[in-house]
Amino acid sequence: MLLPDDVSLPKGLHFLRAGVLAGEVVASGTGKARFEPHHHLYMALGPAAAQTVQLPAGDVRADAWLRGEEIAAPGAPNGYVAVLYDGYPLGFGKASGGRVKNHYPKGLRNLK
Repeated sequence: MLLPDDVSLPKGLHFLRAGVLAGEVVASGTGKARFEPHHHLYMALGPAAAQTVQLPAGDVRADAWLRGEEIAAPGAPNGYVAVLYDGYPLGFGKASGGRVKNHYPKGLRNLK
């Protein structure tokens, strides 16, 4: 792993992987390939993502998001957006028409 010379890591710290999975190229229904971003990318980018939807602290849409539901986001730019709760990343979705379709991984969803 590349780190500045003045940075030392705790003994016994092990890395599972270096870097962040950005996404994958998948075939669309029209036979054309497209890039599908990965949850890891948006968790790493957080507020630095090009397009974001901000949910303020206490917003009930955050609970809905963590359950895997689509949320309302009036004024959200169309396309992939990072969903942030009080400035912290929750994941990403695809915004269109004032709604954000949830791309939160199924294995992480809070179904209670």
